[in-house]
Order: sequence, then structure tokens, then C-alpha cells
Amino acid sequence: MNRLFIAILMAFYLFGCNQKASRENHDHGNENDHNTEMHEQNSEYEHDHENEAEHDDHDHSSDEHDHNSEDLSAHNHDEHSHESDDEHDHENETADGVVNYKITEVHTHPFYDILHVSGRIMPSQKGQSMVSARHGGLVVFDNDRLIEGQKVRKGQKLFLISAKGLTHNNLETKFAEVKNTYEKTLQDYQRAQKLLANQIISQSEYQDKLVEYENMKSRFENIKRNYVKGGQPVYASSDGFIANLYVKEGEYVEIGAPLAAIVEDKRLVIKAEVPQDMISQLSYITSASFSPSYSQKVYFTDSLAGQLLSVGRSAGNSVYTPVFFEINYQPELLPGAFADVYLHGKTLKNALTIPKSALLEELNRYYVYKFEHGDFEKQYVNIAGTDGKEVRINSGLKVGDRVATNEVFRIRLTKMSGAMPAHAHNHAH
Repeated sequence: MNRLFIAILMAFYLFGCNQKASRENHDHGNENDHNTEMHEQNSEYEHDHENEAEHDDHDHSSDEHDHNSEDLSAHNHDEHSHESDDEHDHENETADGVVNYKITEVHTHPFYDILHVSGRIMPSQKGQSMVSARHGGLVVFDNDRLIEGQKVRKGQKLFLISAKGLTHNNLETKFAEVKNTYEKTLQDYQRAQKLLANQIISQSEYQDKLVEYENMKSRFENIKRNYVKGGQPVYASSDGFIANLYVKEGEYVEIGAPLAAIVEDKRLVIKAEVPQDMISQLSYITSASFSPSYSQKVYFTDSLAGQLLSVGRSAGNSVYTPVFFEINYQPELLPGAFADVYLHGKTLKNALTIPKSALLEELNRYYVYKFEHGDFEKQYVNIAGTDGKEVRINSGLKVGDRVATNEVFRIRLTKMSGAMPAHAHNHAH
């Protein structure tokens, strides 16, 4: 009986424990489910934030991309604008396409009676030296680019006089002959010294050998000094530039033949050729301006330490009378080049002048664009000469008038098209 009672108690005890474990497992399961739910919510929350972050990053990247695109576009636009400006050479055009026309007010200035003649840039005779061949032979240029106007230095090798292939007047053969003769006269002289000491020959015979030896020695040393195997080198005699080349490569020259003229780079000469109908005005000439044929730049003799050298008194067989000015050397002025020369004659105290850049020509008539009432109007003028930079006006303008002095051809094209010139940015001077 007791055993039965104990068994029943044990059964109730075990049943109670199972119920408790079941409840605890249920609670833990709920807790796990709750944790899982919280984890899923957190994951969703974190995922949303990650998406937002990624979206923000994407937006920022897009912004950066857009900014970069804008910068690149602007940069490319600027580059295109600069390239376009360079191509069209709109030096006076602003970023908005408006041209900055320069407006100059007309005044009177001291000026000259101008004689416009043709002329030439020449090397000065001062400091000019000649390079000559010291032996006959074929001329070989040391430099393939040896040309007139090239700058050279004293001692620079210019030519080689070669006797290669020549059957006569061969420098190497001549050098060998002179050397042999010199060595023979040296031996004869040394022998004569011994014979004279032993009184075998007379004093006069000894003197003959001495003179013969000294003459041959001088000749040998001279040819030896200029001799190089393969040919005779010819060097520049001074610093300067080559004014003239008198030979071509491969040409045969005799001894003493001129090869080149070298002029020191210190002074130049401007030669003006005056027609006979202007000769009566030459007594007033004191200075000049000129423009080389290859350039639009105008030079003034007064600003280049220029001086009037001479005025030809006789035209000789020529229909022109030469007038010479000497000026300081300028590297960009090429000796031998032609030039427009403007001789400055009688002084005019109150000449009405405008810049030459303001002038246009139409059917042998000159005109300018006068600026008045906010617009440009064509105005014909009569001119009385130019120094290459300024133009003297005889009629058509008066003191106080304002004229365009740049982009005048553009104004002409604009007026021809019927449009108004964009003159929003005018600059009066």
C-alpha cells in the first residue's frame, strides 16, 4: 500500500515538472520569436538606412558627376572659345562678342612733309671684312645652312677648300713639295755652317745658303699654318653676320677669291632711292621712317640712333638719287631686304593727323569711319602723306572729330550688311 502511494506521488511530481518545462519552453520560444522579430525589424531598419545611405551616396555621386560634367563642359567651352578667338584673331572682342572699338579724337600735331620712296636695308661698310680663299680648290660649306644673314662668331669654321679629285694645283701635293724643298734647304744651310767654320766656303756662299733657307722656311710655315689634311679650312674673321656669299658649294676658286663678306652686328644702312622729280626737296631731309617689305612694323631713324650719312648729288645713269641713313643694328632687320622709306622733310607745326589704321581705300579714294550720334558714318578724306604710322589729313576732318582706329574693316562689313556695329564698349582716346 505504501509502495502504491509512493508511486502515485512520483507520477504527480513528474507530471508537474513536465508542465513547468513546457511553459518555460513556451516562454523561451516566445522570447526567441520576439527576438527574431526584433532582429528582423532591426535588419529591416538597418537595410532601410543602408539603402538611404546608398541612395544618398548615389545622389552625392550624381551631384559630383553633374558638377564634374558642368566643370568639364565649362572648361571645354572656354577652350573652344580661346581656340575660336585665336583662330578668328578677335583681339578686341569681349566674352559676350561685343567689339571694343577704339575711338580717337582728331588733333593737330607737329608733322613733316613726307617723301614716300622705295629703299633697301644694307649692311654698314664700317666693320665689314672679307673672307678669301688662301688656296685654289673646291669650296665645301662647313654648314649646310650657311646662308646670307646668318650670325657667325670670330674663328668659326665656314668653308673647306678641298683639292680632292683635282689633278693640278693640289694643296696636298704642293704641301709635300714645299716641305721637301724646305728640308733640303735646311740641310744645305747646316752643311754650309760647318764648311764656313772650316773655311772651306766663302762668307758670300754661306750667305746665299742662309737666304735660301730663310725664304723657304717662311714659305713652308705659311702653307703649314693653313694646311689641314683633306683641305684648307677657312674661318670667320670677326663676329657679325654674313652679308654676302660669293660662292656656291662645289665651286672651284683660285687663290685670293672672295668667299663671303662679314659685317659686324653694330650698325645698318638704310638706302632710299629718290626720283628726280623730288630732288628739290632733299635739302630739308633730316630723318626718316621705314617699314621692311616682310613686316608691317614701322621704324624711326631717330629712335635707332640714326644719322643722315649722305645725299647723292648726282644721279649718274640712274633715274634715282640715293639717300643714306645709318642706324643701330636690329636683329629682325635683314640686310638686303627691300623697304618702304618715308623721308621726313620740312616741319609742319599744326598738321591734322590720324593713325594710319583708321584709313580705308575704295576706288582710289580714302575714307574713315567717323563716330557721331552713337553710330559710325563713312567720311571721305584727302590725305597729304604718311610716315607709315600717322596720316596727315588735308580735308574731310576737323579738330574734335572722332574716328574709329581699329576694326575698321569689320565696321565696313557690318555697315554693308545693314546691321548696326556693336559699339557698346567704345574707348575714346
